[in-house]
Amino acid sequence: MTINFRQMILHPKDADFSIESSDLLAILAQLGLTGARLDTHLVTSGEQQFLVGEHFLQHISFMGCAPAIEFAPEQGGDLSDIAKLQQFIFVHVPEPADTPRWLADLDMAKPICPACNKRFARWSEYIDKANMTCPHCRESSLQCDFGWREFGGCAKTMVSIVNAYPKETIPSGNLLSQLAKLTDVEWDYFYFNGPLP
Repeated sequence: MTINFRQMILHPKDADFSIESSDLLAILAQLGLTGARLDTHLVTSGEQQFLVGEHFLQHISFMGCAPAIEFAPEQGGDLSDIAKLQQFIFVHVPEPADTPRWLADLDMAKPICPACNKRFARWSEYIDKANMTCPHCRESSLQCDFGWREFGGCAKTMVSIVNAYPKETIPSGNLLSQLAKLTDVEWDYFYFNGPLP
């Protein structure tokens, strides 16, 4: 059974950039973005999940009317229960991939064709493995070459802020610049509703 979570994905702008997990985890801890490690049944080899860190709210803003944001599981909560995991914000750090991973929100993304610069909806109808064919110009391009704006992207290295709602959860410019300074590559973000990367 596939479990979907609303996520804000932080990633290097250079899709081919990769960093050792231990180095990335040290940076996230240094910035105070991550706190104690979570022990959940969702963790597989190389993946790690954390409670938010002491400086999380200095790095992540919440817009709109998000009155009941939870930053920790219910006391004594069973983290094998998916409903419990979907009630609080946590940080998921997957193992870096060998090649850039592509993620896009099926409901929200409207990609822009790299050949004709036209945007289109219902894009899942045009996917053929790693390529997509534009319905306007009929050019086929890699999924990673399309412009996904804030609802998709490609990267080897990702950090997921889990249970974050699109456009209500926003990283600070300071967080993105600190990540850039500490990794020597610019960072960006997008929103995704789907399985943990």
